[in-house]
Amino acid sequence: MKWGSPFDPSAESFWVSASVRGPKGLADALIFILDPGTEMSILDSRAAARIGLDRSASIGPVHFDGVSRSYKAYRVIAREMQVFGRTMTDLEVACSPLQRKFHADGLIGLDFLRDMRVMLDFIDGRITLTDE
Repeated sequence: MKWGSPFDPSAESFWVSASVRGPKGLADALIFILDPGTEMSILDSRAAARIGLDRSASIGPVHFDGVSRSYKAYRVIAREMQVFGRTMTDLEVACSPLQRKFHADGLIGLDFLRDMRVMLDFIDGRITLTDE
């Protein structure tokens, strides 16, 4: 199957539209940054709370390292996460406050991209994912 989305090749990051659904069916349309350097997708804790994925939904702690420091977060199960039209269910994501300077509600990590062929076409400004 093939999924894709246009992107601005001159932008400093790959911002993509996403939809995340929490445990009670609450969903929100969000903006994520595609970050294949992040092992686990991260949802801003404020956005997580809006869809019922606050700390009370935690399945445990997680620590991850950023460029300049380590972060403590909590793990939750996102009932559904859709990016580029590709839907994953019961995806474990980390929740942590993200710096507002990112202008994003989360980071799409390797967990969403694994087992996929990812093509970034900077000439046409298109990202394509295939599982073939």
